[in-house]
Amino acid sequence: MQNLNYMRKKKMKVIIFVYRFICIVLIGMLVFLLKVQADNKKPTIIKQEILNPNIVMLGDSITDFYDLDKYYGSDELIVNSGINGNKTSDILDNIKNRVYAYNPSKIFLLIGVNDILYDNASSDKVIEQIDEIVKETNEKLPNTKIYIESIYPVNSDWKDNYDNSARDPYETNQTILDTNKLLKQYCLDNDYNYIDVYSSLVDDNNTLNSNYTNDGLHPNDNGYEVITKILKKYM
Repeated sequence: MQNLNYMRKKKMKVIIFVYRFICIVLIGMLVFLLKVQADNKKPTIIKQEILNPNIVMLGDSITDFYDLDKYYGSDELIVNSGINGNKTSDILDNIKNRVYAYNPSKIFLLIGVNDILYDNASSDKVIEQIDEIVKETNEKLPNTKIYIESIYPVNSDWKDNYDNSARDPYETNQTILDTNKLLKQYCLDNDYNYIDVYSSLVDDNNTLNSNYTNDGLHPNDNGYEVITKILKKYM
């Protein structure tokens, strides 16, 4: 009888041990699964191995037509990621290939004039779109410095001689002026880098100085020289 009680106690100890072991394993698996789930919710951050320099110039045709080798030399790694006709939405739709793929240490963003010229976008709408570009970039590339350029002015030559579908130059320049004011304040409020190129390109009538353009929208060699002199201070 005594041996029987002993065997029962021993069996009970084994059952309790096995039960505790299974509980520990299940708890461990639960903790692991919760950790995996939490990690999956975190934004994917691209590991950055910064080259020096490794710069992306991001924008529309004004950037696309910018001969970077001519103004900065071929020794520096500066990528031209401008595409003719681009608007803010185009950059957002293809930001992975336009920005993330290059893993840049710096980005110079110039975008918004086509939104204003062809979509009749308001200043608030342009700022909202730029904010989305910047936030998405900061989320994926937190160590990348972003420099936001003021939108450049236009003059009537673009509408009169090249594109009659464009918005009226006076209205366009007023919206550009208003947008740049908001853009500057946006950068100050969020501790971003704002570069005022507009003031160096505009004439007394608040239009693009004819000395700096051949078509009323895109800078000519003189215009790009002025722009380069400004941007080089930040490189």
